[in-house]
Amino acid sequence: RREPAGSERTAAVALTHAPFTLRPSRFDRRAFETAVGTAPVFSSLIHAMACDHDFINDALRGTAASDEFTARLLQVYNDARSKTNGGLAQPLALGLHRFDYFMTRGTDNGVVLQQVELNTIASSFGCLGTAVADLHAFVASLEHDVRDDAPSLPPANAAASGLAKALAIAHREFERRHLPAAEERVDARIVLIEQPGERNRFDQDILRAILLQSHGIRSVRLTLQEIADYAEIETKSLNVILTLPAAHSKASPTKFAASVAYFRAGYTPNDYPSEACWKAREILEQSTAIKAPCAAYQLLGAKKIQQLLYDESVLRRFARNGRESDAMHALFAAQWSLSEGSEDVVRMALEHPEQFVLKPQREGGGNNIYGADLSAALQRMSVAERSAYVLMARINPLPVQNTLIRDGVAHTGELVGELGAFGIFLGEVSASSDDTVLLNESAGYLLRSKVASVEDGGVAAGVAVLDAPFLVDDAWR
Repeated sequence: RREPAGSERTAAVALTHAPFTLRPSRFDRRAFETAVGTAPVFSSLIHAMACDHDFINDALRGTAASDEFTARLLQVYNDARSKTNGGLAQPLALGLHRFDYFMTRGTDNGVVLQQVELNTIASSFGCLGTAVADLHAFVASLEHDVRDDAPSLPPANAAASGLAKALAIAHREFERRHLPAAEERVDARIVLIEQPGERNRFDQDILRAILLQSHGIRSVRLTLQEIADYAEIETKSLNVILTLPAAHSKASPTKFAASVAYFRAGYTPNDYPSEACWKAREILEQSTAIKAPCAAYQLLGAKKIQQLLYDESVLRRFARNGRESDAMHALFAAQWSLSEGSEDVVRMALEHPEQFVLKPQREGGGNNIYGADLSAALQRMSVAERSAYVLMARINPLPVQNTLIRDGVAHTGELVGELGAFGIFLGEVSASSDDTVLLNESAGYLLRSKVASVEDGGVAAGVAVLDAPFLVDDAWR
């Protein structure tokens, strides 16, 4: 982070540790296994929807009319298809998804798992989250002689290696399919697209180190503005060629093809401050670079899509079978549209605002609206403005006791944990048959916890901390 003006520190850049819990937090074993086990099922669902061009446009048409960011991303998606007569320059899509859940109490007083959201872009902290388990093991070793009740260690976590594996498979597939057709003989590299002044670079650099050390694959970090400055598409091959000046690479000028465009930015309007940044997104989407995610996958992470999936008829349309449809629907909290004709839903929310969450089409945490703010927002908005939001039943997560450490300061009290299950997927969006799927696996987990009284926000937003679970059976009964 940059030090503020007048700071006593003399360095231009300072480091701060990622916030974490001192020990692993209790988590229900069956709920954990359900979350991790269904990750490939949800990845398949996303892919099936991505193969339906008409569904994406029909589902998001109303949202796009009232939300400029969704409209522009939808335009990027449709323009990429129109450039190649309805197909895509790169039909392969890479999904590095994360499906987030809370534990809550069921009607039988047992634990129920409910999905908070599905994330299809910039699903972060897979690497730092993996490292937390090592930290907890170290703390446990220190406490071994003084505590008889030290919690058991978290389950093995393959998030870091799994995410790297998916990127590596995509990279090799690009080399096999597209480097032979290149108009200029260059090497291929993975491009990690970051925000200017990226604060979360260590989570990203661990992944880059695994790619280099375990897979022999080089990568480079670039902002959307830098891609606009340095990228061009080859006319025939449609490969993206990036030429980095010596000042950027701290060596001689570097030229390479982008094998994978891995977006750790691009999920908020703030990531597109200029038309040049949108042009960079268009270049990548219309090229042979394998996107993680492609525009279709990103659009399918919209809250509107999640609200539509609560309709069992929509869910069954895209689920591989009825059993998987039922399993997914059992994890959903109730959701409602706020488009035209939703007056009864609005009235219900105004009568009991404490029972609902108002969710915009935004990623990154800290965007949801609760309580009195929810009432004020609904009364202030026009029908068109409401269409950019969905209403969701509020989940009341089960609290646990733990100690969190942020900026070197400890706080002990009640925390609530949000479990994210990673899914890695590689397949062609031009077809939905299983023979076009090259990879579909669960890839570890992430547990983030925050003080129970805090309503919204993640680690990057400065609210949650990195945690890890120790699994228990029926501990909340």
